[in-house]
Amino acid sequence: LKITPRIYHQCIVQDNYIFVIGGINDNQTPNLEIIDYKLWELVTIKEIGNIPFGNSRFSAVSIGRSRILTYGGID
Repeated sequence: LKITPRIYHQCIVQDNYIFVIGGINDNQTPNLEIIDYKLWELVTIKEIGNIPFGNSRFSAVSIGRSRILTYGGID
């Protein structure tokens, strides 16, 4: 399992998944990685819509079983 190194990110555990959201990496690209922690592998997703670019220094919280709320941050 290889995860993109970054700083100023948030991690949320929801059901069987770890969501690694935002932060700053060496490539200055948007960051969203999802890990199935029972299988310990990355989950392939298709991102649609406007993907936040470089969101860092923000807060995130799990809401229920299917939503994550992010607030604040800078790009």
